[in-house]
Amino acid sequence: MLLGHPLDAQDSKVAQKTMNDDLALLVEIIGATDAPSIRARLLRGMLDGLEGRRNLEAPPGWSEVSPVLATSENADVRRFSMELAQLFGDTEAIQRALQIIKNKEARIDTRRFMLRSLLNQQNAEASALLEALMDE
Repeated sequence: MLLGHPLDAQDSKVAQKTMNDDLALLVEIIGATDAPSIRARLLRGMLDGLEGRRNLEAPPGWSEVSPVLATSENADVRRFSMELAQLFGDTEAIQRALQIIKNKEARIDTRRFMLRSLLNQQNAEASALLEALMDE
């Protein structure tokens, strides 16, 4: 293994460009299909492929597709797209998730999902909410 070798940085750039191209293609396909079950599976696949990553740049086309996904009748499409939006640094998605977490009337499983998602992103506000949530 040649850590620090000039090819390492180049390989990393190539890998990043390939990932960005792949994500852009997925976003294009998600936007082109009207089938909620296909959208949900593609979104879930994106999340699985991006697991462990934080603060990514949104792929091309995401800003156009995201609002459509956020208003989908399919709960999985809404949830997965919101999680991806958070991953892509969408401040509105992060604020919506924080509101859901704070809402005692919201379903507990939804609140837990949003909290877990923000904690995975190492969101400071979500971390600060933990103590208050434990008192509920």
